[in-house]
Amino acid sequence: MEKERTSFNIRPESNVWQGKELLGSITTYDIDLFLANLHNFKISYVGMGYFGIVFRIQGQPQSTDITLKVMRFKTPINGTDINPLFDASGISYSKNQIKYFFLTDYRGRSDENTEDLAILQTAGHILGNLVAPQYIDAPVCLWARKTRDSYEAVGYSLPYVQGEKVRVCKDAELTLIADNLEGQYNLFVGDRGKTLIRGSKNAMVCKTGQKKFIDVRLKDSGNYSFPIS
Repeated sequence: MEKERTSFNIRPESNVWQGKELLGSITTYDIDLFLANLHNFKISYVGMGYFGIVFRIQGQPQSTDITLKVMRFKTPINGTDINPLFDASGISYSKNQIKYFFLTDYRGRSDENTEDLAILQTAGHILGNLVAPQYIDAPVCLWARKTRDSYEAVGYSLPYVQGEKVRVCKDAELTLIADNLEGQYNLFVGDRGKTLIRGSKNAMVCKTGQKKFIDVRLKDSGNYSFPIS
């Protein structure tokens, strides 16, 4: 972690998420300082999901290799902000194309699924790593933008892992673990879908063979407490 912080050379913010116990020790970085220093990193576009756009960030030297998931909805991020990330990835999109294809919600996602999603997923990965570290990675950091006198979360980072994205509902082992985790803890590990075809690809089979949940969030958005042991 110290190597990752050093390689960013971007000011971390502290005491941003008051009252949210699970986020008490998470490092939060200013997204605008990062966007102003993209030349210090190798950026690659990974893909887009229902709620986020994912990039890979590699440091120079290569002490950092993480994802950056930028939330698509309910944040102060816009096409002007994301355009440099695509440019750095070698992909040419205009700001209007980004707004139309990446930041417009044509499916009418509910507030329940988009409000505060960056911090809900970050906290979910913190809790998940605490109770099931072999299946859920801890987040590296949160990304936020300062709006007047406060910070608003816009995304988060996980360690980058290589592998194949899979649907939980098509894997008996992952389905059993997901059901157990959601039954015991304040966790939602991803939509299973009503059919094997419609379920989201919210897990990954790594090249090592290890299976991981990659889209975890808190189930109760009002509870950021550690589980009672």
